[in-house]
Amino acid sequence: MRIWMPLRITLAHGIRGGMERQSDTLARGLVDLGHAVTVVTTAHPGGERVEMVDGVEILYVPGSTWRRYQSSWWRNSYRLLAHRHIYTPYDLILSQSAGGLGYLAQARRDLALPSVVIFHGSSRGEIITAWRGARSPRGIYRLMRLGWRLPRLLTLWRGTAPSVAHWIAPSASVGDENRREIGFPAERLTIIPNGVDIDTFRPDPARRSAARARLGLPEAAPVVVAATRLEAEKGVQVALAALAQTRAAAPDARLVVAGDGGYAESLRRRAADLGLGGAVSFLGFVPHAELPDILAAGDVFVMPSLCHEAFPVSILEALAAGLPVVASRVGGVPAAITPGATGYLVTPGDASALAAALLSLLAAPGRRRAMGALGRRTAEARYSRAATTQAVEDVVRAVVARDVAGQATPRQSSAGVGVW
Repeated sequence: MRIWMPLRITLAHGIRGGMERQSDTLARGLVDLGHAVTVVTTAHPGGERVEMVDGVEILYVPGSTWRRYQSSWWRNSYRLLAHRHIYTPYDLILSQSAGGLGYLAQARRDLALPSVVIFHGSSRGEIITAWRGARSPRGIYRLMRLGWRLPRLLTLWRGTAPSVAHWIAPSASVGDENRREIGFPAERLTIIPNGVDIDTFRPDPARRSAARARLGLPEAAPVVVAATRLEAEKGVQVALAALAQTRAAAPDARLVVAGDGGYAESLRRRAADLGLGGAVSFLGFVPHAELPDILAAGDVFVMPSLCHEAFPVSILEALAAGLPVVASRVGGVPAAITPGATGYLVTPGDASALAAALLSLLAAPGRRRAMGALGRRTAEARYSRAATTQAVEDVVRAVVARDVAGQATPRQSSAGVGVW
């Protein structure tokens, strides 16, 4: 089966976003199952047009940008698809969120190509995130820009919905939000959680010692890790305030922050103002391939997000690495954490609640190890790349089989070539 997977990749931040990481994991998993996968994405900063990475063909669309969806991105992507489809016909479009939104209906009409859309969030979630982040001129601008473009996107989604064969969401909350916003029947929705590579992200005592030595962390110090974009809505400032509150009971606690973004300097100043000094390490840009080492150095993972998160891959990676997770109770996060068993959930923005949850783990090594071990078993059972990729493949195969069974005659493509 040949699969066309449109995706905008964010190349400008540190740890790449969860959507990009999850899409990369899925593409590689589908290749391992014997499928040919073409990922079409935004322009490469080095000017490359095509490359093969671990069996996945990646096409870069010249002149496009990851910053926002544009008509030119969809138009140029569709031209590329239609041209390639003549010579190497595809079986399905697997759109990552709105990656292929602007041409799914046209591909169905002119190329007879069915499509499956994988949600990574919702319009409601975007609005909540932008509203909570509107505490600065930059945040206000982002909220205004969202208010300008969101009605057009929703109109496009609703008009495209009849052309989409099936929808996938990482959590029930994300699925329900999109069903209400876009309007499609429940029987066309499947909930499939995000997946992680549990062989790469795993507990590893040897890696732990090496990573701590490289990062200059004391071997016995309790270490909290955060891996995220450094923007106000991601809430790292709340983690800093919480760490300051734990210092009396856990004076040797450390916080390691992996990632970069527009709020980085503000966070560094905030850490200094709180007197945290050497207790916080800002690592800046961290390639995703190095993230397993960063997690291995930690004892607890924190995600203090103020966003309306869908189903964060970073939490699943932490669970797979054997770390208990303390996270904000937002979006689909509660579906990933069992409070008191694999971590704790706290009210977003509540530094005191976050501090109490962190301290309950920092002061109890046995508890955090037991919770981390259960988190690892949970990741193995529910979130392995193999399990989630197989679930997506089951949906894809069913859609293609149903589509083939329903076609009796070839249709004409826009290029005048008959395709099935």
